[in-house]
Amino acid sequence: MKINPIIVLIFSIITTIGCFYLNISEFVRGADSSWRNFIATLLYIFTWLYVLVYAIKNKNKFLLAYNIFFWCINFAVFWGYTNELFADLLFVIIVLFGGQWYGSEFIFKNIEVFQLCMLWISLLMVVISSIFYKFVKR
Repeated sequence: MKINPIIVLIFSIITTIGCFYLNISEFVRGADSSWRNFIATLLYIFTWLYVLVYAIKNKNKFLLAYNIFFWCINFAVFWGYTNELFADLLFVIIVLFGGQWYGSEFIFKNIEVFQLCMLWISLLMVVISSIFYKFVKR
C-alpha cells in the first residue's frame, strides 16, 4: 500500500507539534531533560528521517523541497543562536524550532556540543535533500 505524500506531510507537522508540546515546559524552564523528552526527540528525528527516505524513495520533489525549507530554517536558527546573533529576536523562533530537540540534552550535557550537533544534523539534512532534489525529475 502506497502512502499518500499529503499524509506524510501532515504526519510530520503533527509529530513536530506533538514533540514541541512534550518538551516545551522543561525547555523554557531550563529544567533537566528526562526520558520522556528523550523519547519525544527520538520520535521527532525518526519522523523527519522517514519524510526524507519517503521523499527519496518516491522521488517526491515537493517533500524534498519541504525538507530543504524546514532544515534550512533549523540551520539558520541554530547558527544564529550558536553565534549569539539577534538572540533576543530569535528567542521565539529558537523555542519553536529548538523545543523538539530538548530531549537530546539527556545525552549531551554540554550545551555547546548540543548546538554543534544540531547544526551538523540540520546541515546534513539540507545537503542530502538538496542532492536528491536536483536529481529527481518531475
